[in-house]
Amino acid sequence: MDSVKVIRNAIGAVAPLGLNVGQMLRRVGLTTRDLENDASPISRWQHVDFYRQLAEQSKDPGIGLRLGQGFRIESYGVLGYAILAAPDFRAALDVVCKYANLTFTLFDFDYLIDEQGVKLRLGGQPLSEARLHQVFSDRDLAAIKQVGDSLFGPEFSPVALKLNHRGSDNIDYQAHFGCPVEFGHDCNEIWFSPVWLDRPMPDRDQAAFAHCLTRCEARSLALTHNDLAARIDAHLKRQPFLMPTSSQMAALLGIAERTMRRRLAQHKLSYRQLLSRHRISQAREMLRQGERVDDIADWLGYSETANFSNAFKRYTGESPTHYRQRHCPARPLR
Repeated sequence: MDSVKVIRNAIGAVAPLGLNVGQMLRRVGLTTRDLENDASPISRWQHVDFYRQLAEQSKDPGIGLRLGQGFRIESYGVLGYAILAAPDFRAALDVVCKYANLTFTLFDFDYLIDEQGVKLRLGGQPLSEARLHQVFSDRDLAAIKQVGDSLFGPEFSPVALKLNHRGSDNIDYQAHFGCPVEFGHDCNEIWFSPVWLDRPMPDRDQAAFAHCLTRCEARSLALTHNDLAARIDAHLKRQPFLMPTSSQMAALLGIAERTMRRRLAQHKLSYRQLLSRHRISQAREMLRQGERVDDIADWLGYSETANFSNAFKRYTGESPTHYRQRHCPARPLR
């Protein structure tokens, strides 16, 4: 589930375009009154379908960047306050990646540090529609830049941007982000200088940070339990190496398998997709810990290591061996 704030922010960002927002809201089963309560949840399909309508009606190739510019640190609620109160930039990044479901993103957040800098990655392929994929990619990256600028001023400048789409001839991404840009990358990445990692946050407060983390955890769990896909994900995480069949998962949820399939299909999802995403998530964590590729394939229930390697590369754009080497460069291959 998502918050109505993501819809309200979008409406504010596109107000100058004069779109028929009321009609778009009705098409996803919402009213302007629904937008008045920040705690009101909306489903992921409402979020995506509203953005689909924005993209179609605006005819603006840069709509994603416009939407991202509409975000402020307060847009993220308690997560935003946790970022503000974090002791340093590294801690803020950790919070964002841990509670990515509070950022309204459809992507998996992760970051790595190497000789090229700090790379905040927006991984996965949550949308099969190329236009929507571009809109959500641009929105999230522009929001990161917008929030960074508001916290640190113009000195907060990325050193590189890697986009997981082909871009548009009508958008000057380099001018918008102030750094070199590459298209057709395996995932979306925004790079920063490593000097930022230990930069103190402007409003750091240890007590407030601890309090906000507790609230982030509670909010994240609440969103998880209100969404079928997130509930499935939560069940999978409780026993990460047990891969239930579709019928077994439905039984765990206390619903009919047919009902589970239908409700997931309403969001253009399937249990198979969710199980694959879970496997890749677990694989990433174990690869970062330096585990052997063969062992990971076995633990995650793949009949052959090659099947695991192919699935991992399809999802992430790189082989598990390469991913492991990037995250554990000092550890020998085993």
